Amino acid sequence: MLTPPRKASRARVAIVAAFVTVLAIGYSELFFLLVALALFGGLMATYEYHRMSRAKGIESSLLVGIVGSTALILAGLSDSETFIRALPGILAVLVIAAFLTQMIARASDDAFRAVSVTAFGPIYVALPLALGFQLMKPERLVVLFVILMVWATDTGAYYIGCKFGRHKLMPSLSPKKTWEGALGGVAACVLAALAFKRLVPAVSFSLGWGDVLVLGCLVSIFAELGDLAESALKRDAGVKDSGSAMRGHGGALDRLDSLLFAFAVTYVYLLATGHLGLPAPETLPYQ
Repeated sequence: MLTPPRKASRARVAIVAAFVTVLAIGYSELFFLLVALALFGGLMATYEYHRMSRAKGIESSLLVGIVGSTALILAGLSDSETFIRALPGILAVLVIAAFLTQMIARASDDAFRAVSVTAFGPIYVALPLALGFQLMKPERLVVLFVILMVWATDTGAYYIGCKFGRHKLMPSLSPKKTWEGALGGVAACVLAALAFKRLVPAVSFSLGWGDVLVLGCLVSIFAELGDLAESALKRDAGVKDSGSAMRGHGGALDRLDSLLFAFAVTYVYLLATGHLGLPAPETLPYQ
């Protein structure tokens, strides 16, 4: 249970982060703030990820993780076709760098785990943030829409779970989460998505009602899966929080876990339904 001072600190951090995010999304002149926020959060989360791997005795390469995460986030700022073309190369270099650092520093000791954990870190943390920037290419408000849905999911799951929660969702990973809370999160997310569609002018947010309804369900489910996925990592590493970068909120990865999966599933859905404005697969300039 949070004490009143800690609750107040947590609320202040959340309000400031939300204010900066909304301003940066709404005003092109302040876009650099969003980039700075993504880099700070992504690199802190990458550091925390490697710290947890070290707690497991896995000698992953923080340097490769930081460089790889930075490259992926910055690649997300490019136009959609450039991003699609650059991504395979970035991932290939990431894997090669993970092998090289392992060979140079530790020869063959625990190579399977060290290389795998090193290469996976930027894919888990930074790639979804890059996809978040890609979501802004057709319409900036799509990112705000996703953030709002994740917030609604967390809020709905918390309050419904506290009030009506009886049946444990995955007690081995997160003992406090319940099926009732999860369903409450989905309901709150769908309502928030429909309200956003109703209140925001179509000229600024053109997704149809059907897409909004589907995304409301998908984002909520994957946001909760993202939370559980990070819980699995923390439980395996034997830590309560990924870090203490954000006062009252735990670590950066604790704050981003749901959003990472939410950005990823939104990108895949909008790509599959043709909302990202990319050419058909046969016309993409791979050659």
